Formats: sequence, C-alpha cells, structure tokens
Amino acid sequence: MKQVSEKPVILWQDQGKIDNLKDRLHTLIPLVQAAVDKFYELNLPGSENITLATIIDGSEALIQQHLRSQIPETLEIPGIKLNRERALSLGLVELNGKDKFIEALLIFKTFPDAGYYDFLTLQNRTVIIDSGKWRKFINANSVIADTPENIDFFKKYQDLIGAIESFNDFVSERYNIQFRRRNEFVNPEQWFNITPKGDLVINHKLFQKLTRPRSSRVVPEPVNP
Repeated sequence: MKQVSEKPVILWQDQGKIDNLKDRLHTLIPLVQAAVDKFYELNLPGSENITLATIIDGSEALIQQHLRSQIPETLEIPGIKLNRERALSLGLVELNGKDKFIEALLIFKTFPDAGYYDFLTLQNRTVIIDSGKWRKFINANSVIADTPENIDFFKKYQDLIGAIESFNDFVSERYNIQFRRRNEFVNPEQWFNITPKGDLVINHKLFQKLTRPRSSRVVPEPVNP
C-alpha cells in the first residue's frame, strides 16, 4: 500500500508582511496590465511568446529590430537619401501605437511599487501573480514543518506542550501551586536539577516536600496567576 504523505504544518506566518505585499501587487497589476495591452496592440511578430520582463525592460530593442526588418537600408525621397540606422537613431521612423505604449509603461515604471513586478507573470495576455514566486515568498516568511523529520519533531514538541499543560493542571489542583503562569514558567530551577552529565531530572527535594503525608508537609505558598 502506498504511504500517504502527511500535510505540512504551518507553525507561524508573518501575516502582516504577506498581506502588505499582496495589497501592493493587486494595486500594481492594473498598471502593468495597461502597459501589456498597449504592447500587444503593436502587433510585433512573436509577441505571444514574450515574457513580462521582456515587455517591460526589452521592448525598445524589439521595436527597433522590427523596424529594421520592415524598412530598406536606405530611405529614398526624391533628391534625398537617408540611412536607415540614422533615421532610427533620430527617431524619424516610429511604430504606430508606440507612443501610447511608452506612456503606459512610464506610468507603471514611475509607480512607487514598480519594483515588485518581479512577482508578476503573464497567463496568455493577462497579468497575474507568479504562483511559484509567491509560494517562495510565503515560505520565506513562515515557519513550516514540511518534511517527515520536521513533522515528527513538531509532533514531539506538541506532546511536550500537552504534557506541560497537563502537569500544570495537576499541581495547580492538588497542591495549589503552578508550574507556569500565563506568560512564564514559575522558577523552573525549583522543579528540576541538572546532573553532572547534563541530564534534566526531577528536583527530589521538591518532590519530597510535595509528596510527604499531608499532615507533615508544608504546603508551598500559592502562586497567583
């Protein structure tokens, strides 16, 4: 029978940081989408296979490459000859719709959170959050037990917490003292000794004090929560 893997356990997340980036990305997406839409209106060859990063940072090179493929090396007007490269460098030849694309691109690039576009990608022609990069961000701001060894460690940790809580309830009810308060352990050095080998053992003196016959033992002072 195939063994079923246990689900990862999320112990902690910086939810404020995660929510903050999510809000920033959702504000950024419409600006990036506007630039992407204007880019596709240019109808450049092979544009369906272009990445978002190329549209944002490499579009000018693509436009210039396309213009070079569409115009002759020398432009001839009656009585005038103009070199293609010279015409392109002077901006004398432009692609229809480029101005609107550049305007939309500038609006996006001057937005304070423009640098977060690295978390975005394209799905067909739609700008979305890159699921892989988003998952890495979540993991970087979380503490997760996600391997068999870590999940086993988590369970043992949980068992320890359960035992501490059970022990605290026991001594609180029977001896009117507490092993731990709400926000701290109460004098842990009175409960345990450390052996020369470094082992944690029961403090036998406290054990004796608490377990000798009720008539002969002194009840410790109650510890107020």
